[in-house]
Amino acid sequence: MPAKDNPEQAIIVQAVKTWLQTHQGWLLVLDSADEPDQFTAFLPPVAGGHLLLTTRARVLRHLGIARPQRALATRERILGPEHPETMRGLNNLAALYYVQGKYQEAESLYQRALEIRERILGPEHPDTACSLNNLAALYDVQDKYQEAEPLYQ
Repeated sequence: MPAKDNPEQAIIVQAVKTWLQTHQGWLLVLDSADEPDQFTAFLPPVAGGHLLLTTRARVLRHLGIARPQRALATRERILGPEHPETMRGLNNLAALYYVQGKYQEAESLYQRALEIRERILGPEHPDTACSLNNLAALYDVQDKYQEAEPLYQ
């Protein structure tokens, strides 16, 4: 990265953010980020990778971390509705709804991810199997064993 030796921190931060925006599959690690106001400048505006954040801060809502629907919408807009990362976002949001007990919302997203993965990746792909398992587990936790069993098989 050409700006890595620049003594101006703002130039380095902008160079890193530009790189994150133009590349896919990256992992940004922010360790011991206990003051949200100090690290928000480092967060990229689009989702093209992953963020690992360790913090003792209790409230991160103002970062958009509590709004996974926004992350999914961004992936759909930028990458398209059938991109593998969009499918991953669908699955992640469904998993969040699952643990929150929002089963109808989770079911809708799990079904959508499964339908697209079966069509795009095929019925034998590992990601399709993951979608089958996730939907089956959702049915299982709701005591909908008749729906769950064929998906587990």
